[in-house]
Amino acid sequence: MDIIRFILEHAAKEWALIKGAPSTAFILLASDFVLLLVAFKWRYAGQIESLAGQNNLLRDQVADYRERLGLAPPDKTAYSKLTNREVKKAVADFVSKLRNFADRAEGSNHNRRDPFRIRSGLRPNRAKQMLNDKRSTANPWTTICKTL
Repeated sequence: MDIIRFILEHAAKEWALIKGAPSTAFILLASDFVLLLVAFKWRYAGQIESLAGQNNLLRDQVADYRERLGLAPPDKTAYSKLTNREVKKAVADFVSKLRNFADRAEGSNHNRRDPFRIRSGLRPNRAKQMLNDKRSTANPWTTICKTL
C-alpha cells in the first residue's frame, strides 16, 4: 500500500511535467508496462511450467486409478484393448517363440559343462526333470502355458 501511495504522491508532484509533455509521459508509461510484463512473464514462466507438469501427472494418475477401479473404460494401453482370444493368441505366440529360443539355446550349448551335473551329482537329464517338476508344481502358469 505504501508503494501505491508513493507513486501517486510522486505523480501529483510531477503533474506539471506530465501535463507539459503528455506524449512522452505516455510512451514512458507504456514502455514501463511492457518491461514489467516481460519481467513477470520471465519470472513466473518456470513456475507455470512446473505446475502444468504436476497437473498433467495428477491427471494421468487419476485416469489410471479410474481405469483400475473400473470406473472408466480401459483405453490407455494396447493390452487393455485386446479381447480374451487376442490375449490368448499373443501369449501362445510368445510361449512358442520362447520355447524355440530355449531349444536353440540348449542345442548350441551342448559342449559346455552342465551345471546340473556339478551341483547335484545326478545325471543331467534327471536333474533337469526334477527341476521342471518343482517348477510345474510351484507355478500354475507353467501348466497353463504348456496347454497352450
